[in-house]
Formats: sequence, C-alpha cells, structure tokens
Amino acid sequence: MRFALTADPWIPVLTDTGMATRNLIDAFAADVITVACGDDLEDTAITRLMLAVQIAANQAGSEPADWLDAHRDRFDIFDPERPFWQNADMARFDEQPGAIRPIITASYRHVGNKSVAVNLWHTASGVTYSPAAAARLLVVRQQFSVGGLQSSYGKIPRSAKTAIAVNRPLLWLDTGRLAESMRCTAALTADRPAGTFWFTWPNDHKPTDTGEPTGILDALTWPARSILLRDTSTDVVAGIMICEGVRWPEPASGADQHDLALIPHTVYARKKASDPYTAQGVHPSRLIWRQLATMCADPDNPAAPWQATAAELNARWRLGGLGSYQSAIFGPLTGSFPAPRDPATLATFLADLTEAYQRIGSAAGSLAGAISGADGYTPAIPSHTSLAARAEPLAEQLATGQIDLEHTQKALGVITDELLARAYGAVARVRPRAAGRTAARKTNATSRATKSPKQ
Repeated sequence: MRFALTADPWIPVLTDTGMATRNLIDAFAADVITVACGDDLEDTAITRLMLAVQIAANQAGSEPADWLDAHRDRFDIFDPERPFWQNADMARFDEQPGAIRPIITASYRHVGNKSVAVNLWHTASGVTYSPAAAARLLVVRQQFSVGGLQSSYGKIPRSAKTAIAVNRPLLWLDTGRLAESMRCTAALTADRPAGTFWFTWPNDHKPTDTGEPTGILDALTWPARSILLRDTSTDVVAGIMICEGVRWPEPASGADQHDLALIPHTVYARKKASDPYTAQGVHPSRLIWRQLATMCADPDNPAAPWQATAAELNARWRLGGLGSYQSAIFGPLTGSFPAPRDPATLATFLADLTEAYQRIGSAAGSLAGAISGADGYTPAIPSHTSLAARAEPLAEQLATGQIDLEHTQKALGVITDELLARAYGAVARVRPRAAGRTAARKTNATSRATKSPKQ
C-alpha cells in the first residue's frame, strides 16, 4: 500500500471556487485560502507542517512545490523502511498483545476531559480510517499528543512528555491566502537557525531519549511520538501503534532562551515586568483574541519586531492549539486578531479593559457580601458578564483604525456601566436595600478615584 502526501489528496482546503481536497504540493497553490478540515486541531497541525515546508524550501533557495517534489519519496506514510513521521522498527512488536490499537482510539475527537479511552462501543465496532484520514491523524498526534502513562516500546508503561505544540500553540500571520501566509510567517524568522526537517524516525534514537534540536525546523517536525500505522489494506487503516517519542530538552534555567530561539512561532507572555517570557498555551478560560492583543501591544514581547510588518500586510495574527492539562483534554482552540496600526493605543485600551473587569469584580464581590446572610439570594448575582464578547469588536476596530481611542474608551465605559447596572438590578429584585447601598458606595468610590488625579 502506498499513500504519498505529496501526490495523493488528503488536505481539505477552502479555495476561490469552494471546497477541495489537495495533496501537500497543491495546497500551496495560489487559489487556496485556508486549510478547512472541519476540525480546528487538524487545521492547525497541517498549517504547522506547511510552515515547516516553507522554511525548509527557503533554506534551500526554492519554492515549496519544488522542494516537496525534490523530496517526494520521503512523504509516503506506508513506506516499509522510512514511513513519513513514523518508526518502522515498531513493526517487530506486532504480535505483542495490545501493541496495535484500533485507530479510532488515537483520535482526540473522541476523548473528553480526564478521559484516556474512547467509548467501548467505538473501540469494538471495527471503525477504520481512509488513508487520507489516517494521514491527518498522524500529523495531529505527532504534534499535539498529551502526556500521561503510555506503553514504551515493548516495555512497561511510563509517563510520556507532552508533544511540543501542546504547550506552545502555533502562531502565524494570515493574509487571506494560505501560501502567502506561510511565506510571510516564515520570513519573520529568516534570521533564526533552520535546523533539521525530520522526515521519519531517527535511527540512532529510542523512545524516551532526549534529543538535541538546533533550529526552527526541529521544533516544527520533531518526532515527539513513536508511531506506526498498522492493519492497512488498499483502502483503509484499522490499527495504530503509538508510544513516547524523542523528548524535547527541558530548559536549563527559568528563562527559557532555548525555546525563544527555536520555537518563535508561538505566543510568549509574562505576569510582571521582572519575569522572563515563557510560552503561553491555550485554555477555554483564556480568551485567544486577548492573548494576541496583549502580545501585539507589548513593546518588549519577542514578537514586537514583527508588528510593523504584520500591520503593513493588513494581516491577522492567528493562534491555534489544543487546550489540555497533563492528560486532560479540553479540545482544540483557535482565534485571531488584526495586526494593530498603533500598538501603544491598543495597550491603553487593554489597560482600560482590565480596569473595567476590576470594577465589575469589585461590585460583584460587594453584592455577594451584602446578601451573604440571606439564604437563596446569592444566585441573583450574575456569574459572568458579556464584557469580553462586547470588548472584542471594539479592540478590533481600534486596532484597524476604524475608531479612535477616545471613542473606544467611551464605548467601553458605557458597556461597563450597563453591566454593573444589570448586576445591581438582579440583586435589587430580591434585596433592594442591599443593592442600593452597594451601588451608591461603589459609585462614590469610582467618582473619587476619577477626580483624585486632577486635584
């Protein structure tokens, strides 16, 4: 059985004329707008692979299509000796009980929070994948596998490390055309060491070995899992073998300069100015647009030198990854934010937004304290607000120059006052006196805080 990622169609894409399925070479065609698998994690994983191809092509002084054509023999996922992103040596464990698992059990589409196994009905139902679907699964698991106890190359289970992209989601520039987006994103890091593009499992390594990456391509194509597709026929893949791969080296100190150099295509953040920048993962409670806006507005962020270029391109920053903690999987997360014309103005708005959150949080806390002795009344306080959803379009309009800072601040103030009034009103229906007193006290405190700088 043969299936070449450079020749056989396996990547669903959105084109100028609608949906299509392309091979890796044709995915770089000018009519492709974006990867569109219907699964955000697959979209991000394939985009990450395409970025690696773009960087490798740049390093060789060629176009991605030409570079892929020159290496087309390295992209067969069923090659018996060097299958793409797999370890052919695992075949010697075929007869070991439990070594080959149903392929559906490796898909993160079918696992929930703190779940490590698929519903047994699916596991036992004989579900198989097409070679194209198996290829997409392979690309996802090689980049986004979470940690936890896993079998280790025929040995007893041991704790596996998370793959690189789990804690370091992919950051890229989106210009509205996939090939151009990859070209522009790769150009941002043209001064960094390229390193090695890993096509298949390194023969001199065993699972759980720690490797020695030297460049960006190492990070983008690192063999984080030892994988082998099994039970293959002319049209289906039924089984998979998967265990710990080559481990990315841990940082030698708190300031992870190693990752800053070799993994630039991700979001770095810090809690306070004295802290080092570290990679910031995605999480359901962490708004991606605000992660990106904070990155854009920070003049000291590692991505700060790229902001002018991104604004000139009228591009959007995009971030995609897997929300997880250890072996708990929350699901794929993705989002975007326009490259701002004036990062300093955006920083002012974000500071105002933080203050708005503090005002609402303070009011909610005071309301809770005012009615804490009244059983059954505390649920009247809204558990969440729509501030984030209503602030996002304001931030985007400010970043793209559609409105100025003064109008943005006024609009944010109106939204904040409206949400506060809603909170007070909710409590007033059950404890009107407590709501009124709290509102008066908070309003007076806000008024004094506003006047004090002018005195």
